[in-house]
Amino acid sequence: MVGEEKDTLFIEGLTEGGVKMAEQMSAERAESLERLSGSVEAVIYANEENGYGIMDFVTDEADLVTIVGTLPYVGEGETLTVYGKWVHNPKYGTQFKVEQ
Repeated sequence: MVGEEKDTLFIEGLTEGGVKMAEQMSAERAESLERLSGSVEAVIYANEENGYGIMDFVTDEADLVTIVGTLPYVGEGETLTVYGKWVHNPKYGTQFKVEQ
């Protein structure tokens, strides 16, 4: 995928110490995000050009939430673990913004 190629090119250009720092920063970022696991109940919106999606998501705790973010090729019934933050959309209310 294009994103993976960018990451690979970025890491190939780093020294060994730089690679370790980049990996540590990624791990720290994941730790600062909340984790949700569950399955996609319904795809409300999907932009095929940029992968942005809005989905109804049933968590493992049986809560129905709306997740938003870059979620390419995700369909109804798929089981996911996503990382992100809760945000409030003035029009649509509380949503989970997926960052990883």
